Amino acid sequence: MYDIKPLEEEWEKYNKKRKRPLYLFILIFLLAIGVSTVIKYSDLLPMQVDKNSSIAKIQPKDVLIDKQLDQLEVHTDKVTDIEIPANEIKPVVNNNISDNNPMDPGDVFVDRDENMEKTVKSVSRPTVTEKPRIRKKIHFEMVDANTPSAYKKIESRFSFAPDPDDALFLARVYYKNGNYRKAARWALETNKLNGDIEESWLIFARAKAKTGQKNEAIRVLSQYAKRSNSVEARKLLKKLKK
Repeated sequence: MYDIKPLEEEWEKYNKKRKRPLYLFILIFLLAIGVSTVIKYSDLLPMQVDKNSSIAKIQPKDVLIDKQLDQLEVHTDKVTDIEIPANEIKPVVNNNISDNNPMDPGDVFVDRDENMEKTVKSVSRPTVTEKPRIRKKIHFEMVDANTPSAYKKIESRFSFAPDPDDALFLARVYYKNGNYRKAARWALETNKLNGDIEESWLIFARAKAKTGQKNEAIRVLSQYAKRSNSVEARKLLKKLKK
């Protein structure tokens, strides 16, 4: 019979040699896992230390802020309790007050407060320069009614600067001088610029009646009297209808 024991020993040696690479691979794999785990934990530890240190740094600042706020509150309380020194208080002396009217005890002030009040008033009140008011001059009071050249000047001025005062002046002057056609014309120009001037409507109606256009005068004057309820217009209307 063959000796089996030496064969078994040879087989075990051979089997160990054959599995050696597998064992080495498993060992290397485990070492790699261990190294990676150590590196990972070594990276996390400094982060935790930094967080703890930052928290530790923040807390003293918060405490410092609270202390500062307390100091500020105490400071404001002290300011409210400040009293004005007696040597800074001076009475107001008004030279205009007679002996029979003694000074009011309430007329006491502090020099600094008065200066401050004057300064504030001078700053808060801006200087306002009033613009000069331009007063409109009445033309017909300054013109001689018997000067024809003056009429022409006013008529030429009216052509580029229409003014109801100028038109009314011309209507009044022409009616006074007996030139009823021009009086009616300038009264009509006045009514176009300002339809609320009673005198221009009356001059227009009288001038139309003088030129033989009585019906036209009654028609226009009736419309104006109805619209304005003018007493003078109704009186003239009764005269024209007779």
